[in-house]
Amino acid sequence: MAHMILPATACTQGSDCLLPDCFCSTFDHPDFTDVKDIPQMVYFGFDDALTTEVEKHFQRGDEIGSHSVNHINVDTAELLQFEAGQQKENLINNGHVARDQVVGWRSPNLQTAGDAQPDVLKALNYTYDISLTYVRQSNNRIPWPYTLDFGYPYTCSIPSCPGAQVSHPGFWEIPVFSLLDSESGFPCAYVDSCRPSSENAAFNYLWSNFEKVYNDNRAPFGLNMHAAWFFFDDYIKATHTFVERLLQLDDVYIISGKKVLDWMRNPVKVSEIPTKMPSWGCSNPVPRSSALQRTTKLSNLVPSTTPVVTSTAGPATTTEGNGKARTAATTPLPVDVPVGNDSCVQGVNCVLPSCQCRSVDPPGQLSPDNTPQIVYFTVSGRVDVLTYQPLLKLLGNGQNPNNCSVSSTVFVPTTGNSIPYLQGLLSRRHEVAMYGKEGYKYTPTPSVEEQVAEQLMQFAAQTSDIQLKPNDGAVNRGWRSPLDSVLNDELLTALVKGGVQYDSSVTIGRSRPYKDLLPWPYTLDFGFQDVCSGSQNQCPVKRHPGLWEVPIVPMVDTKQEYTCTFVDACTFNRPSLAEETHKYLLNNFDFNYNHNRAPFGINIRRDWLSHPFTLRTSWAWKCSLTQF
Repeated sequence: MAHMILPATACTQGSDCLLPDCFCSTFDHPDFTDVKDIPQMVYFGFDDALTTEVEKHFQRGDEIGSHSVNHINVDTAELLQFEAGQQKENLINNGHVARDQVVGWRSPNLQTAGDAQPDVLKALNYTYDISLTYVRQSNNRIPWPYTLDFGYPYTCSIPSCPGAQVSHPGFWEIPVFSLLDSESGFPCAYVDSCRPSSENAAFNYLWSNFEKVYNDNRAPFGLNMHAAWFFFDDYIKATHTFVERLLQLDDVYIISGKKVLDWMRNPVKVSEIPTKMPSWGCSNPVPRSSALQRTTKLSNLVPSTTPVVTSTAGPATTTEGNGKARTAATTPLPVDVPVGNDSCVQGVNCVLPSCQCRSVDPPGQLSPDNTPQIVYFTVSGRVDVLTYQPLLKLLGNGQNPNNCSVSSTVFVPTTGNSIPYLQGLLSRRHEVAMYGKEGYKYTPTPSVEEQVAEQLMQFAAQTSDIQLKPNDGAVNRGWRSPLDSVLNDELLTALVKGGVQYDSSVTIGRSRPYKDLLPWPYTLDFGFQDVCSGSQNQCPVKRHPGLWEVPIVPMVDTKQEYTCTFVDACTFNRPSLAEETHKYLLNNFDFNYNHNRAPFGINIRRDWLSHPFTLRTSWAWKCSLTQF
């Protein structure tokens, strides 16, 4: 579709941009000199399925927006045409929503399709999009909704966004702005992406964000959330208290996104709403309870339980009746919490270095060409006289581009290791991590957490006498379970409590021939994102914030027919000569290097190191990689 390319000129409201069809991006509404004349609009946006409840909510006056059929990243015009078009028909035909009332769209995972987003949606008779994220700047202000007549005006948080100088006349954008969590200091695009530690903290989280907007420009205040927020009684109670407080303010209206735009097209003073905003009315108004006292002063709204006022400089405090501050007891965030349906959005509700969404794209919005190709070797099994020297010969005296020696990770069990050999590996900057108990399934039982904790303590005791120097390798940061064991929440919880930083137990599926891009490591802040080998009631279903998952990516054999979890574990089409092994490894590496450059793992078992033939083929592979 051809677009009108705009000159680099600013939008001027009332001159080259006129309501009701055009509104410039702004932080201050140009029609009001006194913000107290502006109604404070509050809208709740709930994502994901309503199943059989669609018609019920529509009949009671809730707006029903569209959120796709398959809940996948809708990042192309073709996908958007199908997902937005088909879901609109589903809502009309199956949910019995009036056609002219399905006007709003939100993209799954807030992933948009660039300039195709407004074009396709407008052609499908949507009037607004509520997918583009705005991360608050240092001034902590939020923008008003706007039309895209003068292009997309803000920094693109989640590519691809519409162009800054590409016009999409008359199409409205309601920005998804982040809420700031006063406990962690992080922004959260979805309400439930932040996890307050108590009912008081949850109320404070909601109220403090509302108060900033109410006392500033009174731009529409959006609470975008998933059902996961309501998994916790404390959060339900906090939200109920929050809504009660809002309803006590004479100039606050809780409405839908569609009604927000009704006012945007025809802005009137808050005093004029009863007579000049018919769409905000209702056919059966219910008198307010006399017990509900209305006010326009925030200072009059004191919750029955004083909300905790948190500070990054020290513990949370509340105020006693005598005005003296006291330290409030706060509940630490749980080690693991249910995942729900909320989506991980990098840079919005998941921020490095402590959180990384699962993705096939390099972190930090780097292009593959600007991303270093990380290659890592892992060996699973005990370190003794049979494996120590072969491992050193495998990597030799090779150096990385920064002139530091190449290294590996050795996952070792709690018994059978030679401590001097472990010390020797660490002194050569190899990492020593923990390998689970062979033959132990780690099925989710009440005792699993205790047994894993005991193994971690045994490993710590085994390595306690090792003296590490500043440039030595790391010890006890990672974990790998035996291949036939089950990954579950009990095991992951034990790892987090034991101070383990990453797990590398999961073998992901791989297409044959080469086709799928390999995933980058990710944290489990939003739960486990790969296929689990266990049954449904055994697989992880909770969040484990800050714990990294480094998935095992199988190799594809030379005929591209089968996959091999370990280099030495090809049952079919197994390389029989050094040259074939070299080709087998290099073909896998080339595909990764020429695509997204996700970390490329060469995972081997200790038995492979002690066999003369495999040692020679490994040496051939090392030489070719060095030459490459």
